[in-house]
Amino acid sequence: MYMGGCTYNAKSSERIKPDTIEDNRLKSSDDLAHQIPRARVEKAHTLGLAAILREQVLTVGEIWLLQKMLKSAPNKALQQMVNDRAADLAGHPFERLINPSTPYANLPEDPGCGLTRFYNYILAPFGTPKKRAISFIDDFLSTDESGYVLTHQFIVLEWAEQTCLELPEQLEAKRKKLLDQILWEQLADKSFSDLYVERVAILLYFGDPDAIAAAQWIKTIVNAQLPDGSWGLYTEHLSYDGQSITGKPGTSHTIVLALLSLRAYLDKY
Repeated sequence: MYMGGCTYNAKSSERIKPDTIEDNRLKSSDDLAHQIPRARVEKAHTLGLAAILREQVLTVGEIWLLQKMLKSAPNKALQQMVNDRAADLAGHPFERLINPSTPYANLPEDPGCGLTRFYNYILAPFGTPKKRAISFIDDFLSTDESGYVLTHQFIVLEWAEQTCLELPEQLEAKRKKLLDQILWEQLADKSFSDLYVERVAILLYFGDPDAIAAAQWIKTIVNAQLPDGSWGLYTEHLSYDGQSITGKPGTSHTIVLALLSLRAYLDKY
């Protein structure tokens, strides 16, 4: 993981395994292949890579995820695309996520309400003043959430680490709890969606889930892939602080999450 120029912290960066899940990791590659053939996963990844290279626009978050994937699977065409799309995002409030040399964003004194509050809370790792950024993150993690809000509670901790924002121990200690909550949601979800693959990407890249469960999630992702290599558009719902929005995250969002999930699976299992 790119550490944004700060000192590498082995303890906080190591993979997290939920304490409440028994480790039933498969003992042989033959057993794992029975769940989902490796060649099928590799083919899906190749098709997905071709699909993302056709996308004309990427968000800061998507570039961040692709940068992570490129660390374990270098690809010249994808690297060039990432560089080009990153240049297009110069001046974006979240740009510091992909370019640590850019200035911090100015956080408002009042985070606002509804989805404006959600936006300012997830902007906090890239914001100043530092004390306010920590306060925003503390507030954001103080409630039990679900869905996209839950995944972003975990992601905000990762972003804070990457930007070298030193958080109080009680906030850092919430990593495993949040990962556990994401896992429980995922185990109850049997249908592919953008949110489904967002949870899988987090669990496989940042966690160390049971191999049988991981194989089943990957099988669902592979089976949902369209002939053109993408995963189509999905209507998703986000609700926070009394305000809701329904929309489509975009084909590139789902492709990038699926690619990172497939790559993490190939690297770890």
